[in-house]
Order: sequence, then C-alpha cells, then structure tokens
Amino acid sequence: MSEITIMDIIYAFRYRWKLFLSTFFIIVALAIIYILVAKPKYEVKSVVKADIFSNKIIGLKLANRYQGIIEKELVPMTPIDKIGTEIELIKSRAILGRVIFDMGLNIKAHLPDGYFLAYRKTIVDTLQKGLTYDIAIDGGRVSLLSGDKEICSGNTGDTLNCKYFLIAIEGKGGSGRGRLEFIRPSEIYDEWKGAVSVDQEGLTGLINIVVSHDSLEISREVANRIALYYVNYETVVSKELMKKIRKQLLALLDSTDRKISSISKQLEELKRDSIPVLSFALDAMTDKAVAEALKWYFRNPSDPRLKDLSRKFTARQFEYYSLYKLYTTLVEDRNEIVKALHEVDLNEAGFVPSSYVVAWASIPASPVWPRKKLILLISIVLGIILAMGMVLIYDLIDRRVNSPLQLKRILGGDYPVFFSPSSLKRYLALKGWDRVHCRGKGVDEIGDYSLEEAEVVCVNPRGMDSMELMEMIRELKQKPVIFLFK
Repeated sequence: MSEITIMDIIYAFRYRWKLFLSTFFIIVALAIIYILVAKPKYEVKSVVKADIFSNKIIGLKLANRYQGIIEKELVPMTPIDKIGTEIELIKSRAILGRVIFDMGLNIKAHLPDGYFLAYRKTIVDTLQKGLTYDIAIDGGRVSLLSGDKEICSGNTGDTLNCKYFLIAIEGKGGSGRGRLEFIRPSEIYDEWKGAVSVDQEGLTGLINIVVSHDSLEISREVANRIALYYVNYETVVSKELMKKIRKQLLALLDSTDRKISSISKQLEELKRDSIPVLSFALDAMTDKAVAEALKWYFRNPSDPRLKDLSRKFTARQFEYYSLYKLYTTLVEDRNEIVKALHEVDLNEAGFVPSSYVVAWASIPASPVWPRKKLILLISIVLGIILAMGMVLIYDLIDRRVNSPLQLKRILGGDYPVFFSPSSLKRYLALKGWDRVHCRGKGVDEIGDYSLEEAEVVCVNPRGMDSMELMEMIRELKQKPVIFLFK
C-alpha cells in the first residue's frame, strides 16, 4: 500500500520504541520526584452564615418630614449583590487586614534554639520598609536592638511594646542572638489575600472561608479569626449606625425644643395683648351682658371704632390660632422623636446579629497539594502524548529511513510498500513477475536475479539515508521498484 495508514504510525512507534519509552519514563519520573520533594499545602475552612439583611432597626418611624433621617441610613440607594458585598467585606482590610494586625502575620522572627515567639501583634503601620531588628537573649533577658539602639526589652514571657508591634518570647534555652523582620502590613496584605479564598456555598446564604498556608496552625487561626471578626463586625457596624441615628435624633430633638419654646413665648405675648384680653373678658361676661353688647353693636354698625376693633381682633385671633396649630404639630413631632430614641435604645439593647459561625476551622487529615494520584495520572497521560510527539518529530527530522511512515513520506505514495515477504510474493504473483532483483538486508529470499535480467527491483530501505535512497530510485528508474520494509 502506498498511502499512509494508521499501521504506518504504529510501526513508527514500534521501530522507535526506545525513544518513546525513554520520553514517557522521564516525564513520569519527574512527576514522582516532584511528589516527593513538594512541600505539602493544607487548606482549612470555616463557614459563616452571611448577613443578608439591609435594615438593622425594625419599626423605627418618624413623622414624614423627618423619616428621611432614618431611611438614608438604612436603605441603599441602588440595588446591591448582598452576598457579593459580604464576600468582598471579608477579604477587605476591615476584616482580613485586622486579622493580619492582631495576629502579627507581618512579623517574622528567627530565634535561638529553645525559644519561640509566643505572642505577636501589630500596633500601627509604618511607611518604612524592610525594618529588621537584632534579638539578644541573655539569662532570661530579651532585648530588641536596631543597630546599637535598644528598642524594647524585658524578661522572657513578658509582652514587649516595641513601638510598632508587641511581642512575647518564651523558652528555656541558653543565651543567643536572633533576628526579627517587620514587614509593612499593607505589603503582607496582598500576600494573604491570595492565600484566603472566600466563596458562596451554592445558592445559600453560607460563605466558605478557605485558608491555604504552609503552617496548619496559622491557617486554622486565620480562618477562625476571620469568621469571628466578620460576625462581630455586624454588631460593631450596627452600633455605629444606631449611634449615628441617635446623634441626629438628639440634634433634631434639641432643634424642636427650641422651636417649641420660641412659639410658646409668642403665644404668651399674644395672650397679654389688649385685644385677646378683651376677648377673654367677653368670655367671662354673662349671657345677658353679652346680649346687650351685641345689641349695641348691631344698632351702630358703622361706628369706626367698632370696625377697627373688630379688624384687629380678627387678625390677632388668626395669628394666635396659626401659631397654636404649629405649636401642637411640633409637640407631636417631639413626641415622635422621643419615641424613636426609645426605639433606638431598645434595638441596641436587644440586637442579635443575623450572621453567625456555622463551622469553625479544624486541621485537615491530609494536604490538598500535592495530589499524588492526580499528578501521576496527568504525568502518564502527558508522558504518552509527549512521547508520541517526540517519535513523530524525530521521524520527521531524521534523514535515515527507520519507519514505514518516514518511507511513505519520502516516496510520496508513488511506490508500493510491503511489510511482510508473503504479501509481497502475492503481489508479484498477481503482477506475473518472476525475476526479482533485490537490494538491502533480508530480502534475498525474494529473488537473486541480476539487475539486467530482473523484471522488477525489490528494496529494503531500512537504515538508508533519504538522499541515498532517492539517488538509488533515480538509478533504477528503468525498472519497476517495490519496497519491502523489514
């Protein structure tokens, strides 16, 4: 057959099996070495129930004109992805950044044998980079030095205040020296942000907090602290919110009280006016006296004094009742504000956060990386693919003919190629060729006629240079040429 078949490719792998196996085993061996030397990485996970409620104060109402004070604190102006917001909050500096500060994750110490860092906490950030200190321990006395300057000192087990951070060193070793490195928390934050994965559990309100770090104890502590700080953060924010609302309500109450006091004084002044006094005097008269006064009034309707008196009385009465109506409205508003303040106090006293820790982090039994079975499986598949690629590439660039695939690519499909003497003999019988001239190794059994006597030439090209093979074909152009690849 002259066309390239799948068998040709299989024969190519067969004839270059050493290259195939060597490539395959090198890939698998590299995978095994990686499994043996790779540092195990563990993941610990804590789970929290997310705070998905926007309003922290329920049933807090004011008069319509003041309700905006509450609503602008409680109701978001635009729709938000609440779970997404909570996830970003957990990864923010408000939660994760605070954990870094409180755990002192930016502080790295190299201590003499027998001593360990029992406590560390960052107090403040600093613009300085690469702060390093020498640690001197002598007879249970610990000193932190920057050059020749002592930064802080104390006994082992004491908490030392070292300006930017707090540390406590414990142990029972001898004297020695060590080194402490203080990395800016803002720099270490990005590193830890990559080590902390926060995602939603399906479509529920649960949030998984997964921490991946070399140290199991630190990973567990970070995961648990993030969960705890997140739950407490809701309480802190709610208290701040209520504090802000209380402050605005107290300011509004003070303003309302001042308005009520001012209007009350104006009403008292109107009561002391002569015309209101006259109206009150008329109220005190008997019905007979009032009837006589009215009779006199109707008998003299054009009296200018009565007209002026009536006009002034009406104007003052209108002013009085207008102020009195405003006064009663302000008193009602004041009662609403006092009631709202009482509601704020009750909500703050009885506040229960809607978020809580569902599961605390624990130390896992096995590392998440390296996954030995997965790596071995991938290395086997990758080894087979790369080994096949190496065989095909080598077959393509090798000038010696060592596979049927290579031979057919050189011949271009112009000559028949056989892989066994029996199939070749059947082909010769079909063609009626009896006299065969053979060239190459292992084909003498096909025929031993000279080139001049032969009807056809049979060539085994295995091991030949491709240029040499093409030159031979040009020389034998006057005779039919067939190939037996053995």
